[in-house]
Amino acid sequence: MDVAMDTGRPGFPRRPLIGLAIFFLAGVGTGLFFNAPLPWLGVAAAFLAVAAVMFRQAAWGSLLTGIAVFLVGCMHGSLAAKSPSARELPALMTRDREQVELIGMVTGDSITTPARRKGQVLHRFHLRVEGIRRRTCWERARGRVAFYWRTEAGSLEPRYGERWIWQGVLERRARFENGRGGFVCFMRPDAEGGRRLSRGHGWGFVSWCLAQRRACFDILGRGLERQPDAAALLRTLLLGYRQELSPKLLRAFSTTGTLHIIAISGLHVGIMVVLITALLKALGRSRQHWALYLAPALVVYAIVTGMSASTLRATIMALLFWAGPLFHRRPDGPSALALAAILILLFAPLQLTDLGFLFSFSAVAALMMWYPLWMRPIAGRLKADPWAPPESRWKRRTRQAALYVASLLLATSAVWITTAPLTARFFNLIAPLALPGNLLVIPLSFVVLMTGILSILFGGLSAWLAEVFNHANRVFISILLGGIEWFSSFRWGYTYVPTPPAWFMAAWFGWMALLRMARRRIGIAAAGVAALAIGLGGYLRSDAAHADVLDVGQGQAVFLNLPGSRDVLVDTGPRFSSREVIRHLRRHGVNRLYALVLTHGDAEHIGGAKALMDEFPVGEVWCSPHLDRSVPYRALMADIRRRGIPLRILTRGDRGLFPGGLEWEALHPPGDRTYRRANEASLVLRVGREATAVLIMGGADRAVEQDLLDQPLDLGATVLLAGDHGAEGTCATGWLAQVRPACAVISVGTGNIRGQPDREMLARLRAQSIPTWRTDENGPIRIAFLPSTPGGKKSACRPLVSLEPPAPAESPQKPDRSEAD
Repeated sequence: MDVAMDTGRPGFPRRPLIGLAIFFLAGVGTGLFFNAPLPWLGVAAAFLAVAAVMFRQAAWGSLLTGIAVFLVGCMHGSLAAKSPSARELPALMTRDREQVELIGMVTGDSITTPARRKGQVLHRFHLRVEGIRRRTCWERARGRVAFYWRTEAGSLEPRYGERWIWQGVLERRARFENGRGGFVCFMRPDAEGGRRLSRGHGWGFVSWCLAQRRACFDILGRGLERQPDAAALLRTLLLGYRQELSPKLLRAFSTTGTLHIIAISGLHVGIMVVLITALLKALGRSRQHWALYLAPALVVYAIVTGMSASTLRATIMALLFWAGPLFHRRPDGPSALALAAILILLFAPLQLTDLGFLFSFSAVAALMMWYPLWMRPIAGRLKADPWAPPESRWKRRTRQAALYVASLLLATSAVWITTAPLTARFFNLIAPLALPGNLLVIPLSFVVLMTGILSILFGGLSAWLAEVFNHANRVFISILLGGIEWFSSFRWGYTYVPTPPAWFMAAWFGWMALLRMARRRIGIAAAGVAALAIGLGGYLRSDAAHADVLDVGQGQAVFLNLPGSRDVLVDTGPRFSSREVIRHLRRHGVNRLYALVLTHGDAEHIGGAKALMDEFPVGEVWCSPHLDRSVPYRALMADIRRRGIPLRILTRGDRGLFPGGLEWEALHPPGDRTYRRANEASLVLRVGREATAVLIMGGADRAVEQDLLDQPLDLGATVLLAGDHGAEGTCATGWLAQVRPACAVISVGTGNIRGQPDREMLARLRAQSIPTWRTDENGPIRIAFLPSTPGGKKSACRPLVSLEPPAPAESPQKPDRSEAD
């Protein structure tokens, strides 16, 4: 941590911890994502460590040390990604979903939120597993399981240190698509729930901290019973209780780029440090011993606020920074940041994949890299001239205010420029409004935090004092929320963007590092801006298009990702899958839908329409002329008219053009016929370009297929999206002979009660050697609209998640997610 660690020897850099941290982080990342031969890595690391000690006086001695640290980090990451122990819970599971009993200890207080069903709540917590039982015998196990327990309000709530026994479906999921990074386990207990066995098995100190957290929760709500948003934000800022924030508030903070203030982070820890050091200074305590007072206070604060990655980073950094004077060393922020990263990854290497870890360390590193560089010339210009006559009060205060605004704006800009690619990759959001928004949010949040701390301190003595401070805070919170809502009302202030690729992330941060280290920055900055403009121009001119058949369980949702901003969604899937559909659209940078196509009125096709329209402006709604008699369909039509969205009725013969040269055509239903069943009146669309045409059957059954065969129509298509989820009678031999598909796609839920897709239908597809992709087996399927090829038809299908080819035979069915939910 000492800045003056330069010994004059050529092999030692000025800040060795920064170099060691870079090598260690790179090694942990390599071990997490790639298979590494552990014995050979250990031998190589030991050999390089010995060589580094022997040649420590040489110029390349520090490089040998760095490579050795890299190899150690690689071993550490590999062990975390795939533990060799056979007692780990994921290793004991024979399938991804099993009905089991678990016994273990709750590792933290549960997070309780209201459930959708009236009178019920949802408890979320983690269990440290001690044993597992499948049928008869218990066996030892270890691991960590995330629980989602829906129960009646007022029932027994799991608390830290309690041992429980649970029964339910245990689910195992890979952290990453390539199977690396280990597994995470989830459980939704059965209706009987769990049974508490005993209490008092955790650390007494942690139990005391969590008890104080619950007491502070009650204090911060006194007098604010009629202002739930104010109480929720106050508890979030001070204690990390984000579950009480309404979705509307979360969206407002997200779209204005101010979401960081509701996550306990360096800002909150910094305020605590300011308060404690101000008190120590007033009491006359020596600066050299401040770390002895800060350590217990910050540790308690970290535990009370939930021990998130950003809180741990800020706490460790603060302790390391203020420990310098205790050991007669000058504090150094960059070295403290590097050592904090090393310590966190030593104990929890999987934190490298945690968003809180990435954002927290990136933001602080950005402040240390750019803020001093940008602030130095501005501070010099705003500095008072020591030789000038004394200034008036208003002039001095104006200069100080300008210096404060410039400081805050530059700090926000440094953080925003560095973390914008991370926000785009993980949240698909770019919010330029973060720059002016933080000028309001950060000072007000500081005042709210200060007042909230005073409420906690005095609220423990008197309830009416807590109400006084809480009512004062209500005024500040009202101003804060009003400002956030005002900023979020500007539609141009944020935009959703497609997920940037990994090479772009590497190029961006490499360019920033080069820009910071170079002396002539203007040329490098101009080259980076030019490359960004060229890449953006190429992306905007691209005419690539594809259709994504999403995995929505027993339902259908097809996303037509078209050039420009005229994207189309055909059906929305059931209501329970609306979040997955919205997330998929956000990943592709969708800000509005050109058209929402509703093939027919089944709930498994239109159930998520309301949620989609709440999230995205919709230009038009296309639907069948058949007036479905179902209550959900009629309610949806009334909602569409109430929103003022134009409604377009499609019938056979309607056609048009999409951007990028794509053509669409409605093949069914005709406009002069009525139907008794919704499936018989389902829209059938064909969308294509050059070599690829996709026939989207919607809910069309065998009667619709026969009706189309009786018409003088060209039914040819490269990809057939089977109708009615592959129900009995669909994909008849004559129908397949007319369509002549290169491949077939079936959107179906696993283990559905209808037994779809039909076995005989699959047999007909196999008999004609038509490759078949299924969302229940392959996940979401991507169909690329390919240009013309001399070889004739070519399968344009590929899975978005699985990389395995479609199985020619039927596979065992799995439980339907919709039924489990």
